[in-house]
Amino acid sequence: MKANLHVNIDYNESCMEINKLNKTFQSIFSAISLANNEMESGNNNRAILNYASIISFYKEKENWESYGICCSNFAYLHQKQDNNDDEKFDLERQFLNEAIDKQKYVCLISAKS
Repeated sequence: MKANLHVNIDYNESCMEINKLNKTFQSIFSAISLANNEMESGNNNRAILNYASIISFYKEKENWESYGICCSNFAYLHQKQDNNDDEKFDLERQFLNEAIDKQKYVCLISAKS
């Protein structure tokens, strides 16, 4: 299923912080949409690049649920490529383990709420 995401941004001349926040969200939404569309179309290298930028953003913001999902997609895309490379296999395993750890953390926090 292809998701079309459109975010309407209205700039307010008097509030630079809000404008910067809107621009950041627009960039994230665009990167997610591009990564998902590239993955669905089989353009794995482009999807990997987009997910890599998204992963670093989510990690910085400590959004572990989204971070885990992106790590899982990143690992999946690497797995679809040549698995004869031990270094790539280690990278896949690292991101898959990261995804599992963060999803466990999200579940634990949700259970405590």
